[in-house]
Amino acid sequence: PAYQANFGVIASGGHVDLKLNMPHMGAEGEDSGGDGGMTETRGLNTQQDMAAFGGYAELVAEPVGRLKVVPGLRFDYYTYVFKYALDPRLAVRYKALDWTTLKAGAGTYHKRPLGPYIIRKYGNPDLDLEMSLQYSLGVEQNLAELIRLDVTAFYIDMRDLVTTNPALTTDPSAPPYTNG
Repeated sequence: PAYQANFGVIASGGHVDLKLNMPHMGAEGEDSGGDGGMTETRGLNTQQDMAAFGGYAELVAEPVGRLKVVPGLRFDYYTYVFKYALDPRLAVRYKALDWTTLKAGAGTYHKRPLGPYIIRKYGNPDLDLEMSLQYSLGVEQNLAELIRLDVTAFYIDMRDLVTTNPALTTDPSAPPYTNG
């Protein structure tokens, strides 16, 4: 049997400075000054710091000659939404023949909502992380020394996606976005 442990640290960050000015068209029937409202503008001016950090750990195990099992765990923390995710994952490879490898994988993955959805005053800073359960199943076939065929099927079950808030139709003060 052979075993190897791998660890890593991940960090990213940035700053968003969003400025947008648009012509104010006014309400229907309102006098716009003869220029279609082009001289009066209304805008958005906001700033947001965005940082994320995390880490991962995995164990590469070869308990028997042709089998490789890789369980792993990833942790992410998103400072600008104050949310964290702990995602387990598993990959398995089995060398059925010298030229054929069967492979499978499964894992949980999280993603932060995109910036425009979480900007205070114009979005919803209380959104949850989007989540998916991902699965794969495949085969690798060595056809010649320099030619390999790799066929993999994927299935992704996406959950908690950001969507327009249906409550807006009855409550204009509701946040514009929610997790569906």
